[in-house]
Amino acid sequence: MAVLSNIEYEFITRLTAHMDGAICLNDNIETLTIMIARILEFIQTNQNICFLLKTPSVYPVFRKNVFREIFRTSLMMHPVFEKYNEDILPYAQTFILYGCGHVIDAWLNEGCAESPQVIAGLLADFITRL
Repeated sequence: MAVLSNIEYEFITRLTAHMDGAICLNDNIETLTIMIARILEFIQTNQNICFLLKTPSVYPVFRKNVFREIFRTSLMMHPVFEKYNEDILPYAQTFILYGCGHVIDAWLNEGCAESPQVIAGLLADFITRL
């Protein structure tokens, strides 16, 4: 398990570095789409590691840890989330986190058949409609 923890740590560190400076403060769907596309491009490039670590029997906490880090460091900084009051924000974050995670899992399982930009557009649309 220690080896998998180290791989996860390196993955998250590299993803965070990849996203550095990608926080855009414009409150529109286009900037949210661009941010999500950057995340998906990184995941697509590293899909072999994702497949290894996302298998629940191999490493059950990977998806939760990675997506929590993604949302904490980049997506939840986007102004689109300011519409949620403090009482419901944790619930909205959980809903978005797990919904996006399952969409990304499906995308990976399909061999990333759609481009990161297409999936990012779908996710940004889903998120902004909430």
